Amino acid sequence: TEIIYTDTPVPYTWEWVYHEGIDRHTVNNDFQAAVADRLDLQAQAKIKKFNAQHSEFISTNAGHTETLEDYTEANVTALFDALYAHYLDNEVQGTKIARVNADLYNAIVNGGLATTSKGSSVNIDQNEVPMFKDFVIQPLPASLFQADEVAYVYVPNVAKAFTGINTARTVESEDFDGVALQGAGKAGEFIIDDNKKAVAKVTFEEGGGGVEG
Repeated sequence: TEIIYTDTPVPYTWEWVYHEGIDRHTVNNDFQAAVADRLDLQAQAKIKKFNAQHSEFISTNAGHTETLEDYTEANVTALFDALYAHYLDNEVQGTKIARVNADLYNAIVNGGLATTSKGSSVNIDQNEVPMFKDFVIQPLPASLFQADEVAYVYVPNVAKAFTGINTARTVESEDFDGVALQGAGKAGEFIIDDNKKAVAKVTFEEGGGGVEG
């Protein structure tokens, strides 16, 4: 049997830019230090934008949805039991990572199941719980979740995020005595349909409950 791989054209779906000026007469700082500082801050801002875009992408392409109605131990345990069953029944291979909001993270740490008597390595002093019911648990800021969503669960590398840099430069300005900082590029994300079953999200709805997908 001959194995032949084929390429799938994947388009860029959004753009990013920055355009700033540093005037030697008004910068009030070492000029080169100011340039380096602004480039570093622009890189941090773009990473934040990438993360926000990736959050929306995960939410849109999740192949499975669970609903959590409160953060009681019983419901949190039932949630992870249902997630475990989903990944097991769909024969998803690989490490399962659950990125959760602060409330869900604390509920796991504080819960009665995450104890040394059951082999858990939870650390209440440092508020750490590396794993819970076969999921690697990682906290995620609320700003990186879509509305009413409290957890994203996935297997690494089932999707790809990418960016292309068209421009990243400093150029002497004709309009003032200084330089313009310019950057521009395109970015996007991609996942094949078969891999969407490896991506799940958890929505929070008081009095809700149930499953989709």
